Amino acid sequence: MVTVVNAAASTVQVKIGGGQLYDVIGIATGTAYAYTVKDGPDVNGNYRTMFGATPLVVAAGQHLLTSGRPVSFANGLALTVSGTPGEFEVQFD
Repeated sequence: MVTVVNAAASTVQVKIGGGQLYDVIGIATGTAYAYTVKDGPDVNGNYRTMFGATPLVVAAGQHLLTSGRPVSFANGLALTVSGTPGEFEVQFD
């Protein structure tokens, strides 16, 4: 599945439940537009940061995962975004 994110300063819940993250690809750079990839929420409502302890800046054409190997998440897939919106694509199942 593919979801395009262009939200401003919020948490975008892409999927509830376990799955695989294949890539996050920058489409359009915003102003200081950055994201953090999280697994969650778990049964207690908590999220675990998977990528972006320091938020990752969105740049057009930039890929998060370059190995070609998906990354598993157990509880859900959420992205916390900040800055003035640009746009990026999340590939997952």
